[in-house]
Amino acid sequence: MEWQSKLRRSDEVLRDFSVPMDIRKIKRKHISKVKSELLKCPANKSKLFPGTTYVQALEQTQKRCCPCLSPNTVKDGFLAPLRRVFTFAMDEEIISTSPVGKIKVKGARRIGRGTHFEDYELERLFSHPLFADA
Repeated sequence: MEWQSKLRRSDEVLRDFSVPMDIRKIKRKHISKVKSELLKCPANKSKLFPGTTYVQALEQTQKRCCPCLSPNTVKDGFLAPLRRVFTFAMDEEIISTSPVGKIKVKGARRIGRGTHFEDYELERLFSHPLFADA
């Protein structure tokens, strides 16, 4: 399922950039930092730097001249899935505000592709042990 790969990638990015893994402790400053760092990450991380974390790939990108992730990729591929997860967490009263809510990506198109999470997929997601105590 596409949502599982998006979830895995989001989890990987949040862990790589040392974001708290308790959804109730994630703040806008964490998401803003991740956004800023992703905009400097290589466009083809897994091909250019196989087996590396996003932080390691970012360091390698700074040493070499590599194309970076586009603003649209950061917005649609990373932030849109997170936005949907946090919106669902708000709907379920796990959190009161979304740390992704007002995060904008300069240079990204105004109307994004969004996310393709269905409600049943999000319910399955939130049954994951990561959210067990929430």
